[in-house]
Amino acid sequence: MGSSDGGAGVSCRFTRVRRTRTHSSFRRFCIELFGRDGLADGVVDVAGGQGSLAFELCNADGVNTLVVDPREMRLDKLAKHWDASRRRRCRKEGLDEAALTPLKVPDHCQAFFEPRLWTEEGPSGNETTKRTWSEAYEPGRSVRSHHRRPSKVHGGSCWKCGPRGRGGEVQAPRAMDVHANGFDGWLQHKAFQCPHDRSTRASDPSLRPTSVDVSDARTRIRRCNVLLGFHPDQATDDIVRCALDLHKPFCVVPCCVFPQHFPHRRLEDGTWVRTTEQHVTYLLQWGRRQGACFHVHTLDFPGRNQLVYWIPPAPIT
Repeated sequence: MGSSDGGAGVSCRFTRVRRTRTHSSFRRFCIELFGRDGLADGVVDVAGGQGSLAFELCNADGVNTLVVDPREMRLDKLAKHWDASRRRRCRKEGLDEAALTPLKVPDHCQAFFEPRLWTEEGPSGNETTKRTWSEAYEPGRSVRSHHRRPSKVHGGSCWKCGPRGRGGEVQAPRAMDVHANGFDGWLQHKAFQCPHDRSTRASDPSLRPTSVDVSDARTRIRRCNVLLGFHPDQATDDIVRCALDLHKPFCVVPCCVFPQHFPHRRLEDGTWVRTTEQHVTYLLQWGRRQGACFHVHTLDFPGRNQLVYWIPPAPIT
């Protein structure tokens, strides 16, 4: 990582940080804060994406982790680098590579994190998981283009493939209009993977996570030690709400705010929350209104590194 020497005329550029480093920094802070013994009953990684954080918790710290995310988890590349790294370490230290234990894979509940997932209300089972996909991608059925002729999203329920022309070719990103709910399908294609694309699934059967239905996930959420969210985007408020409802610790690193989705987010002075810094302030003010003392910590990487956490006080007996 390059840095400026502070001399005159020297510009300081924002350097790109590998996501593996950001996940590791967040993981190390959680381990230092709660301890491995404090996470013995497991943690819930909300909006865990490809499962990098959960994979590290399982293999580096031996923590039982459940990922709650509607997207497919892709662990092939991560597992390949992880396995190569520990084999290099074995060769460097003169150890037997055959003694290496198989890599562990976190469990996965393919559903959106919402109140019905930690309360006793609402449907349960795999039917809920399937229904959340269709609900989430319903706007993709009526995508409008900047061109005169409207283009449709491939498959009618996925934004990953982008708008396609009459011959099936992928058009320019500007051909995708912003939906009424604030999403831009093309720009979000990296975050929302196509659920029908087999290439997004792990090719190695041993790296496919154990599927957990909603009813089992509800039980594990209510019994977990900590709720984690690293750049969970739209799920940030639900993580905090779940922690307050269940009186459980949480750690979140807010990222994208999506103000069009959350017009009700207002600071105490009436300011509409539109930036990550304002979102952090909003969470702190929310905690004070609930009588909870939220804390802020800055992680050791540039960018959106403000972590908000809460450890509820022990009940008085």
